[in-house]
Amino acid sequence: MESQKKQHWRHVQRTEPGKTSERRSRFNLIDNKQWAYIKRRYRLSPRELQVAALVCSGYTNDGIATELKVTSGTVKTHLRSIFGKTNARTKITMLLTFVAATQELHQGPPSPPGIPIVELGESKQRTSDNKARPQAK
Repeated sequence: MESQKKQHWRHVQRTEPGKTSERRSRFNLIDNKQWAYIKRRYRLSPRELQVAALVCSGYTNDGIATELKVTSGTVKTHLRSIFGKTNARTKITMLLTFVAATQELHQGPPSPPGIPIVELGESKQRTSDNKARPQAK
């Protein structure tokens, strides 16, 4: 029963005759417009953006290295840089940071505090004992 559950989200891919590798299903939480916003907001380099997008799509460090044709050490270096720019400490907090940033994109910046409503009417003057009295016309 447990193996059936794992088969649901993992696929076996044949790479060479006699060898197989597992890969996880890929998904996209963030679209291209949102990635452009994230790139500007966090000042990510194009390669850091690629690494971040692959992490958010469920790739492992080794999977990212294979996809981008770099070493896993290079991927780790890019991740440390991304973590520094986003104040994240893990991949999941990085993902949550990006999702929160994209929600801000859709909602817009927070609106400024409202302007207080001042009643218009008879103007009053304060006396030294702090009591209001009608102003003479």
